[in-house]
Amino acid sequence: MAKRTADQIGQIPEPVCHRHLQTNQTAMSPTVSAIIPTYNRAHLLPKTLESVFAQTRPVNEVIVVDDGSTDNTAEVIKSYGSSVRYIRQANAGAGAARNHGMRAARFDYLAFLDSDDLWVPEKNELQMAFLNEHPEVDFVFGDMANFSDESDDAKPEIKDPQLHKYFVENACNLEDLFSCLLIENMIPTPSVMFRRSCVERVGFMDEHLKIAEDLEYWLRVSLCCRCGFLDGVLVKRCRHQGNLINNWAECHQHHAWVLERTMQSNHGISRRAQRLIKKKLADLYYDLGSYYFKQRQFSKCRSYLLMGGPRHRIDWKRLVKLKVSSLFGHPIEVPKP
Repeated sequence: MAKRTADQIGQIPEPVCHRHLQTNQTAMSPTVSAIIPTYNRAHLLPKTLESVFAQTRPVNEVIVVDDGSTDNTAEVIKSYGSSVRYIRQANAGAGAARNHGMRAARFDYLAFLDSDDLWVPEKNELQMAFLNEHPEVDFVFGDMANFSDESDDAKPEIKDPQLHKYFVENACNLEDLFSCLLIENMIPTPSVMFRRSCVERVGFMDEHLKIAEDLEYWLRVSLCCRCGFLDGVLVKRCRHQGNLINNWAECHQHHAWVLERTMQSNHGISRRAQRLIKKKLADLYYDLGSYYFKQRQFSKCRSYLLMGGPRHRIDWKRLVKLKVSSLFGHPIEVPKP
């Protein structure tokens, strides 16, 4: 499948200019920049940085972008001296912080890591070898496992056997990644590594989004770049109360908004992809309507149920919830990000 340029897939936030991305072309072995956005995680940063410094193939630079922290993040980073490039910005969200890091990065490959997660020791070495062996691949990701203070779950996050089989069998050319992402965002942000040329085609992350900015970016990447998969757990995600994924309703709202915009801005997507988006939106809006039904917020409930439409020919559950919510509330305009 021929990949489209950024101009062909609709509205793209701020195209990349060469002045925004410092270049460090080399005929020698490719180099990598690690980009870590952070906000008030001074207590978690040391373990994250230790996982970077423990890589079997060291990174060439570590960039920590402080998104306006009010804790002692600056003091923690200062203790690492010249080993870490520290960049501070006014609070603008993780997407803006990653963009800042991408603009500042000086090396060939870019890799993301969140400030509460850990790379496995071989992550950098494995991905660099993959990209070196497959120069046609622009972007590669792997799997992730979870850990917390109470447990260390080594089970991979990608549990769908058919999806995993597709990724493994097409590891060097995931032509159907766009459609896969419409069903579920299975790309762990801290597992990705990509070439600078990928950013030049795709642009930067959407800084208006505070949640699901990664999904929106991967959708654009999947249309513009050749993507690959490394079979194995490359990242361990820390589960704690500060995780954005703990805010279920807000995550679903942003997910739906990203899909709505994808449908509107990408006129060249296949009919199959359009059907997948409509089905996913119906499911998301039904789940949101059901959530607010349980919360007895009937106006919001009715609004989301009407936005999603029926999920199948006779959707009794939706009809019952619509009927009940109509007795106690009226549709309202649901705010978008």
